Amino acid sequence: MPRELAGEANAPLYRRVQRSLLDEVRVRQMQPGARLWSENEICEEFGVARSVARQALAGLEAQGIVERVRGSGTFLASATPRDGLLSSVRGLHADAAVRGQEVTSRVLSHAAVPAPEWVAHQLELDRGTPCVRLRRIRLIDGAPWTYVESWVPAPLVPGILRHDLSRGSLYALLADEYGLMVTSASRSVEADRADAELARHLEVTVGDPLLVLRSVGRDPSARPVDVFTAWHRADRSRFVVEIKHPHSGGHVEPV
Repeated sequence: MPRELAGEANAPLYRRVQRSLLDEVRVRQMQPGARLWSENEICEEFGVARSVARQALAGLEAQGIVERVRGSGTFLASATPRDGLLSSVRGLHADAAVRGQEVTSRVLSHAAVPAPEWVAHQLELDRGTPCVRLRRIRLIDGAPWTYVESWVPAPLVPGILRHDLSRGSLYALLADEYGLMVTSASRSVEADRADAELARHLEVTVGDPLLVLRSVGRDPSARPVDVFTAWHRADRSRFVVEIKHPHSGGHVEPV
């Protein structure tokens, strides 16, 4: 008898399959590189059509959670959330899933507003172009980890505010619903201290150190798709970048 799928009954089948697979990764504490389920195994396990299994795996691959090797199978990708946010374009949700951790979100606000000058510059838009601004607290295994403010050009994502933005990955939603794939990004990290608002949401003391990650994500045509700033609790975060000699493409800049 097929297993019951996780998630809400009215959610698309492929998303419920994805949720069920990620739950299994977390429960079994699977490690990067572990072999995962084939399309046939997913069909048998959950009683879904092959097209649903294929869509579920393709979505997880697009998010960078799994790696599919022709002739060998599907494997859990090999980055970690605290290491990979600088060296890959996966979002926090995908990075945490690789480690078998659960990411949830608390939405503080979401609205379409005119782009301020700095956002318009980063997204290569005219000043005042409508953008969706999303502010969330991201929690890992129930503990607050980061305060994130994201900006996406509103013309690229009609109707996005009707979606439940407290669930799942923003990058997955952009890919699944709007065909927007973030395939490259410019990211930087700097130190900061928690003000009263950040301290309240991240459950730290005013003045505690934070690590601030700033990112501009681009699609395959190099068009800017999103801008975000994420304030991470320094006591729960570290960023590691892998470099190769002699030309790594990464550098440290004084400010």
